[in-house]
Amino acid sequence: MAGDWGQELINKGLISKDQVRVVKQFVASSRRGDFKDVLLELGYVTDENIGRAHAAQLGYRSINLEETEISPDALQQMPESIARKYTVFAVATEGYKLTVAMTEAMNYEVIEHLRFQLNREIVVVLASQEAILAAIDKHYPESSEVTPEEYAQILSAYIEEYCNFPGMGTEAIILATDPHRDDRPPTMPVL
Repeated sequence: MAGDWGQELINKGLISKDQVRVVKQFVASSRRGDFKDVLLELGYVTDENIGRAHAAQLGYRSINLEETEISPDALQQMPESIARKYTVFAVATEGYKLTVAMTEAMNYEVIEHLRFQLNREIVVVLASQEAILAAIDKHYPESSEVTPEEYAQILSAYIEEYCNFPGMGTEAIILATDPHRDDRPPTMPVL
């Protein structure tokens, strides 16, 4: 079985020994997926059930991110790009420590990257991947995309103000951005 966390699922009454037998047979015969994947695919347990059992086995705390109060300071400590890159979510701060929800407590490479990039001691709590992604989407505002029309307006205003092409409006954009022209402005705003 998948370590002691599988036995933990049985002990908590979340799966039966018969279900374990079915899953083992499926994994052995299909050579597809692992014990955890098949448990989820067959609908015997949820990702959160597995996460809690895994946390109990490893001695980590498992949290429900929907019910946990998230510290604004923790969110400021972890940029969205890092949260998305490693599928982690900052939950709380305490002095020099940053509590981070992860799906894999034993992923020391990610923990070390976080420690280095954030310059904080990392305290790991476990949460499901689905919950972490939902928390990231909820707590980090979406990046604002600038439409081509908005970019043209911004660029036109920039050219009007800084490039002495009064009254040319968006026509100045073509003149100013043509790479074959020698009289274009030296710098352009980049959004």
